Amino acid sequence: MIRDRELHKLLCPDLPAPTLEDMRPAAGRLQLRGVPWARPSDIAEAVAWLASRKARYVTGVEFRADAGNLTK
Repeated sequence: MIRDRELHKLLCPDLPAPTLEDMRPAAGRLQLRGVPWARPSDIAEAVAWLASRKARYVTGVEFRADAGNLTK
């Protein structure tokens, strides 16, 4: 999704051909935590925790790793 040219244009309407780097500040403003997007390692850590014994009582819930996007 972050490599979508139309999304780049939507977030950077003042630029004729915005790049991923141009989009970074605008994408960060969309997130509650201020990060533009999650890194693969962020998602991997969440998955590893869910697969660990520490999460053994976590059942039947939706787990979001979206930097607060839906909260904002």
